Amino acid sequence: MCPVTKPKKAGIAVAKATDGTERVIERILVRFRPRPGHRNPGLLAALVLLGLAVCLAAPAAHAKSGPASYSLKLDFVLLSDSETLTPLLKSASRLYEHKDDSITSLSRLEGRLQADLDGFRRVLRSEGYYAAALDNRVSRREGHIAVEIIVNPGPRFRIGATKVELTGEGGPDLAAEATQTLPVGTPARAEMIVATERALVSSLTNAGFPFADIGERDVVVDHRDKSVTVTYRFDTGPKALFGDVSFEGLEVAEADYLERFKPFEKGETYSQQQADEFRLRLSSSGLFRIVTVSPRREMLDEGDGDAEPVPLLVKVQEAPRRLIELGAGYSTGEGFEAEAAWTNRNMWGRGENVKFAATLGEIEQTVKGTLRKPHFRRYDQTLTAASRFGRESTPAYTSHLFENSVGVERRLAKTLVGGAGVEAKLTQIREDGERDSFLLVGTPLALTWDITDNLLDPKKGARVNLRLKPTVSTIGDQFTFLTSELNASVYQQLFGIERVTMAARGRLGSIWGASVDQLPLSEHFFAGGGGSVRGFEYQGLGPRDDDGDPLGGLSVAEVAFEARIRISETIGIVPFVDGGNVYQGHTPKLSGFRWGGGLGLRYYTSFAPVRLDVAVPFDKQEGDASFTLYISLGQAF
Repeated sequence: MCPVTKPKKAGIAVAKATDGTERVIERILVRFRPRPGHRNPGLLAALVLLGLAVCLAAPAAHAKSGPASYSLKLDFVLLSDSETLTPLLKSASRLYEHKDDSITSLSRLEGRLQADLDGFRRVLRSEGYYAAALDNRVSRREGHIAVEIIVNPGPRFRIGATKVELTGEGGPDLAAEATQTLPVGTPARAEMIVATERALVSSLTNAGFPFADIGERDVVVDHRDKSVTVTYRFDTGPKALFGDVSFEGLEVAEADYLERFKPFEKGETYSQQQADEFRLRLSSSGLFRIVTVSPRREMLDEGDGDAEPVPLLVKVQEAPRRLIELGAGYSTGEGFEAEAAWTNRNMWGRGENVKFAATLGEIEQTVKGTLRKPHFRRYDQTLTAASRFGRESTPAYTSHLFENSVGVERRLAKTLVGGAGVEAKLTQIREDGERDSFLLVGTPLALTWDITDNLLDPKKGARVNLRLKPTVSTIGDQFTFLTSELNASVYQQLFGIERVTMAARGRLGSIWGASVDQLPLSEHFFAGGGGSVRGFEYQGLGPRDDDGDPLGGLSVAEVAFEARIRISETIGIVPFVDGGNVYQGHTPKLSGFRWGGGLGLRYYTSFAPVRLDVAVPFDKQEGDASFTLYISLGQAF
């Protein structure tokens, strides 16, 4: 049997006073000193971490017969905190990492063993076990080498007190925050001690000290009462106010427009949180590839000790402005559709997004131009304008149209957006060989609440959208009507499983003030198709005329349910069930639903999933297709 290898002393500088305390500068990792009178401190608590290494015979014999191997088994027998410490110790173990490697010399084995002992001491101290003891045994058994590591974590030390010392130009009293962030009695974990230090320096930078610096951290370990006292030291630097903002790297974007992105005013107390928000707003504008925001200390007058304005330097690299987009989709009801678009995301240097798009398909042949002017007259307010003309040929009607709209969207809260506008639509509708012309002037109102985690592929959260549009028909038979529509969807991962997302959607719509005969068919509600009730053709639900053409209705109700199952990083399947119907009365009946369902395939790209859905009607009637196929970009809802 090989002799027992005693643990070597850790080479970490620790000042130990005669009163039983240890002082550690900057680091809380110091070596354990066993109490006198105990030959083997690791056996005191009978807390055992076993590593069993096999497959190594006598060194002389194996030097001739070839390399041997050993295996290591880690096992905590009586350790009360084993669920926490076991994975941490394994992650620090070289023996565990190389448990399947062949060992040709005892020196290599002992090197890994010593590395484990050092690593375990660091792990235990970082978790608050400052009196931990380690021991080990190495023995030869039946041609193998058995390694036994004995670990006694000892008592867990806890925070006894926290102190904060500041140097520089004053600063806020951080003692209360330090005590609250690192309360007395909590385990003295290194992670929490360092996190508290970061929180305190963040408080300084948010209280007007942008150049606050971390000083020497002092950690005193008292073995008498098993407590730890932490003293944080900071150099506050000069106190500052927000000063002028200058930009570097602008090519097209205008500096005075970018000033609107500031969440602060000149002369306010400097806050790093506000400076970070400024950078985030600029980055999310889509105008820049790179954005940095930094205070310029060299421009700060530090003479009299009073708070002085500190200039901010914003360095940017503008993103490409022009973008060409191509898209296509197909469904058995709507046929093939393709779209091409050209976009300039910063047309005149103030964030103007101008887009021209052409759509060519069996249902729609139109040309459309849109303008979005973000932060119009104030931050978080967007001016929108759009114009569209062309032809629509649906199963219910054929129309030639020319429509224009203008509106304003404003973010009312972080998750709430409201909008209002005016639109005019001139349309000529052909039905049963006759043509009717309408000029419709409406004032659409919208409110959207969105707490989802992703726009095109949400996994958590919900969306609710309410639209109201009072409209006046001004040609021929003049009348007024109100269109209201509510759409809602919810997303939740099933039992916390990241690869399974349950999704549900509902839609309710109603039109008041006009009869079915008065209202142009283009303003009726319809249901059926890839964005509605799958399993039925486009506009395939609801009442029909004598020729079998859809009539639509004055109200609609729909529901949909999906299970989005991610099989791999790029492939997923989606079983789904949809239901709904269209009614000629003003109020949806929530009865007489037609149901369809099927299975979808998803191919996940870096920006959005590609969707392929195959659906069948569950209660097939005359005129319904046996199945429907949908191909598009993004989830169904």
